[in-house]
Amino acid sequence: MIPKVNEQYHFFDDGKISESRHEIVTIEEICDLHSVPLDVFDAWRREVKYCVNYKGDPYLYAKETDFFIKARGEQTKELWFVRTISGGWFSIDYPKTWTAGKLDITGELYKQLHNA
Repeated sequence: MIPKVNEQYHFFDDGKISESRHEIVTIEEICDLHSVPLDVFDAWRREVKYCVNYKGDPYLYAKETDFFIKARGEQTKELWFVRTISGGWFSIDYPKTWTAGKLDITGELYKQLHNA
Protein backbone atom coordinates (compact mmCIF):
# COMPACT_ATOMS: atom_id res chain seq x y z
CA MET A 1 0.00 0.00 0.00
CA ILE A 2 1.25 3.46 -0.89
CA PRO A 3 0.29 6.53 1.15
CA LYS A 4 -1.42 9.47 -0.53
CA VAL A 5 -0.06 13.00 -0.83
CA ASN A 6 -1.64 15.51 1.60
CA GLU A 7 -3.07 12.69 3.75
CA GLN A 8 -2.18 12.27 7.42
CA TYR A 9 -0.86 9.03 8.92
CA HIS A 10 0.41 7.73 12.22
CA PHE A 11 4.17 7.68 12.73
CA PHE A 12 6.02 5.85 15.49
CA ASP A 13 9.50 7.09 16.29
CA ASP A 14 12.10 4.32 16.19
CA GLY A 15 9.30 1.88 15.31
CA LYS A 16 8.26 1.66 18.97
CA ILE A 17 4.48 1.50 19.28
CA SER A 18 3.74 3.72 22.26
CA GLU A 19 1.95 7.00 22.86
CA SER A 20 5.21 8.75 23.74
CA ARG A 21 6.63 7.77 20.33
CA HIS A 22 3.49 8.66 18.35
CA GLU A 23 3.12 11.58 15.97
CA ILE A 24 0.82 12.46 13.08
CA VAL A 25 2.65 13.19 9.82
CA THR A 26 1.43 14.57 6.51
CA ILE A 27 2.67 13.13 3.23
CA GLU A 28 4.12 15.91 1.10
CA GLU A 29 5.65 14.15 -1.87
CA ILE A 30 6.11 10.74 -3.46
CA CYS A 31 9.24 10.30 -5.57
CA ASP A 32 10.36 7.41 -7.72
CA LEU A 33 14.00 6.48 -8.31
CA HIS A 34 14.29 9.04 -11.11
CA SER A 35 12.90 12.02 -9.21
CA VAL A 36 14.22 11.55 -5.67
CA PRO A 37 16.89 14.07 -4.62
CA LEU A 38 20.36 12.52 -4.92
CA ASP A 39 21.26 13.19 -1.28
CA VAL A 40 18.15 11.28 -0.14
CA PHE A 41 19.01 8.38 -2.45
CA ASP A 42 22.57 8.30 -1.09
CA ALA A 43 21.32 8.38 2.51
CA TRP A 44 19.01 5.42 1.77
CA ARG A 45 21.87 3.43 0.24
CA ARG A 46 23.99 4.08 3.36
CA GLU A 47 21.15 2.90 5.61
CA VAL A 48 20.70 -0.31 3.56
CA LYS A 49 24.42 -1.08 3.93
CA TYR A 50 24.43 -0.24 7.64
CA CYS A 51 21.30 -2.14 8.73
CA VAL A 52 22.38 -5.74 8.15
CA ASN A 53 22.53 -8.80 10.36
CA TYR A 54 25.62 -10.90 11.07
CA LYS A 55 25.19 -12.70 7.72
CA GLY A 56 25.14 -9.38 5.83
CA ASP A 57 21.43 -9.59 5.03
CA PRO A 58 19.20 -6.55 5.57
CA TYR A 59 17.00 -6.68 8.65
CA LEU A 60 15.03 -3.47 8.17
CA TYR A 61 15.31 -1.66 4.85
CA ALA A 62 14.69 -3.47 1.56
CA LYS A 63 17.60 -3.54 -0.90
CA GLU A 64 15.25 -1.99 -3.46
CA THR A 65 12.46 0.53 -3.05
CA ASP A 66 9.83 1.65 -5.52
CA PHE A 67 9.17 5.03 -3.93
CA PHE A 68 10.62 7.56 -1.54
CA ILE A 69 7.91 9.16 0.59
CA LYS A 70 8.51 12.65 2.00
CA ALA A 71 6.48 13.56 5.07
CA ARG A 72 6.38 16.27 7.71
CA GLY A 73 5.21 16.33 11.31
CA GLU A 74 5.02 18.94 14.05
CA GLN A 75 7.92 17.49 16.01
CA THR A 76 9.74 15.71 13.22
CA LYS A 77 10.05 18.38 10.58
CA GLU A 78 11.14 16.26 7.62
CA LEU A 79 11.02 12.51 7.08
CA TRP A 80 11.83 10.27 4.12
CA PHE A 81 10.29 6.78 4.09
CA VAL A 82 11.46 3.79 2.04
CA ARG A 83 10.33 0.18 1.78
CA THR A 84 11.15 -2.33 4.48
CA ILE A 85 11.96 -5.99 3.92
CA SER A 86 8.34 -6.77 4.92
CA GLY A 87 6.89 -4.28 2.41
CA GLY A 88 6.04 -1.55 4.92
CA TRP A 89 7.53 1.94 5.27
CA PHE A 90 10.29 3.08 7.64
CA SER A 91 12.03 6.43 7.53
CA ILE A 92 15.75 6.85 7.07
CA ASP A 93 17.95 9.09 9.19
CA TYR A 94 17.78 11.97 6.77
CA PRO A 95 18.16 14.98 6.76
CA LYS A 96 19.44 14.42 10.29
CA THR A 97 19.97 11.50 12.61
CA TRP A 98 17.42 10.20 15.10
CA THR A 99 14.47 10.56 12.72
CA ALA A 100 13.92 6.92 11.75
CA GLY A 101 10.50 5.44 12.46
CA LYS A 102 7.56 3.40 11.21
CA LEU A 103 4.77 4.80 9.06
CA ASP A 104 1.37 3.27 9.88
CA ILE A 105 -0.64 3.76 6.69
CA THR A 106 -3.44 1.34 7.62
CA GLY A 107 -3.96 2.66 11.15
CA GLU A 108 -3.65 -0.89 12.55
CA LEU A 109 -0.69 -0.12 14.82
CA TYR A 110 -2.50 2.88 16.28
CA LYS A 111 -5.61 0.75 16.89
CA GLN A 112 -3.51 -1.91 18.61
CA LEU A 113 -1.97 0.72 20.86
CA HIS A 114 -5.38 1.93 22.02
CA ASN A 115 -6.99 -1.50 22.30
CA ALA A 116 -4.20 -2.97 24.42
